Amino acid sequence: MRVKFHKYWGTPIEMNKSIFHAIVLDPRNKLGFLEFLLMKVYGKDKGMQYGKMVYFELKMLFVEYKRMVFGGGKGQTIVQEGSYSVSDALNESEPKYKSKQHLKFAYKRFKIENGHMSEKTELDKYLEEDVEGDNDDFDLLGWWKLNASRFSILLVVTRNVLAFSVSTIAFESTFSTRGRVLDGLDDL
Repeated sequence: MRVKFHKYWGTPIEMNKSIFHAIVLDPRNKLGFLEFLLMKVYGKDKGMQYGKMVYFELKMLFVEYKRMVFGGGKGQTIVQEGSYSVSDALNESEPKYKSKQHLKFAYKRFKIENGHMSEKTELDKYLEEDVEGDNDDFDLLGWWKLNASRFSILLVVTRNVLAFSVSTIAFESTFSTRGRVLDGLDDL
């Protein structure tokens, strides 16, 4: 059975990461459940290694979405590690603080640089929260809708990951050159 599994799915490095991201973005599972599954299939060391890989890739995906969400608007700043410092804010040739938001951002960076505050992303905050109860009538989309104000960027990531279309086809028909007749029930 394991041979067939590996032949079909491959290793987590070869697999489509959207499957893993969907597990992590389900508040009933999160990263702990994914790591547990990977350790069961690949052993403790490999499972933890693959879990860290998935976390890193999800974090990079989050950063990319954050850049897209905050990237094009006027008066909005892209927050990246080391991309903007207090000295940058003070050395601008334009008026020193274009807006109240800009001043608050400079103060936040000042606090981070001086060790008074650690910068956590929405993703980190989401993963640190307890998992939701695993009941049969859990509404995943409803949960994300209720928590949209707390996880605005992560909501966009989740919406796109969960909307990733998955199609199925009979294995026998995968490489068949003969025509296949579909009926109305195949869509179900």
